[in-house]
Amino acid sequence: MATIFLHDTGKLTTDSSTTESGAGSIANNGVEIPLKINSLKFGNSFAFDDSPQPGQLTEYPKLGFTSLVSPIITISGHFTKNTDVSAGTSVINKINDGTPTLTDEDGSTFTDEIKMLGLLDHAGRTRGYKELYYKAEANDNLFYGIARNTETSGDTYKCFNVRIKSLNITQSPDSSLIRWDATLVITS
Repeated sequence: MATIFLHDTGKLTTDSSTTESGAGSIANNGVEIPLKINSLKFGNSFAFDDSPQPGQLTEYPKLGFTSLVSPIITISGHFTKNTDVSAGTSVINKINDGTPTLTDEDGSTFTDEIKMLGLLDHAGRTRGYKELYYKAEANDNLFYGIARNTETSGDTYKCFNVRIKSLNITQSPDSSLIRWDATLVITS
């Protein structure tokens, strides 16, 4: 398990001249959201035109490059019921070197880990693009190998500029864990 970070920039495009969405329209007031993840999957699909060409007898169809389908990232993780993110046993606390700043849509701060579900849901409903990154500069992670951008808050870590395409949350009544997965579309 690792902690990655989702930062809602509030910007509509990656162009520096774009304006931000209103303050209430930015998840966690624009502060990064730490997410405990169990898995991270990068996927890319390349589209080819393989339509048959009448009158040509070839062993293999000619493939013509037509377009690139936006790459996607699938992440999954969990939140724990009745856990405080400021507690010493919190995985988020240990990896983040301190208690994260968490603010819900009405501007109230909180430390209940389960309320982070609301942050993730809010991030999916906001208009601006998000930055997804892992706080490491070592060449041993997917972000270092594939990402082309650096996050704007510190310009330190490689990131993906993404939009949230889907979010699924699953809770079993007899478990203290609430599992979630999200599909993110890379925008640039």
